[in-house]
Amino acid sequence: MKTNPEDLKLLNAALADESWQSFQSDLRAQTTDALRSSRRRRLALSYTLQLAAVILVIATVWSTFSQRSRTLSPRQTQPQLQVNSEAPTISASASNPSYITQDQMLAMFPKDTCVFAEINGQPELVFFDPAHARNGFDLASN
Repeated sequence: MKTNPEDLKLLNAALADESWQSFQSDLRAQTTDALRSSRRRRLALSYTLQLAAVILVIATVWSTFSQRSRTLSPRQTQPQLQVNSEAPTISASASNPSYITQDQMLAMFPKDTCVFAEINGQPELVFFDPAHARNGFDLASN
C-alpha cells in the first residue's frame, strides 16, 4: 500500500493537536492541584501559628496571675512591710524588697507600745493600744 506523504503530515498534525490539548489540560490540572495543596499547607501553618500564639498569651497571663496569687495571702489585699528576724539585707535590684530586723522595726515606735509575737507561725507586730496604732504615735514625746 502506497501512502501519500502529505496525508501522513496531516495525520501527524491532527494527532499532535489532540495530544497537545490533552497534555495541556493534564498539566493545568496538576498545576491547579499543586497550588491548592500549597494553599492548604500555608493555611494550616497559619492556623497552627495563631493557635501557638494564643496558647502563649494564655500561659503568660495564667502564670502572671497565679504568681501574684501565690505571693498574696487571702487576707492580704495590700502590700505590707516584710519583717526578717535575721540581719538586714541590701538588694541590688528594685524588684526585691528590702528587709529590716525586728529590733529596727521596734525602734520605729515609742518604747513599750508594741512587741513582736508569733501568730500562726508568723512573727507579727502587736500593739498594746490599738487606738494609738490606728491614730498614729506622737514621735516627739519619744
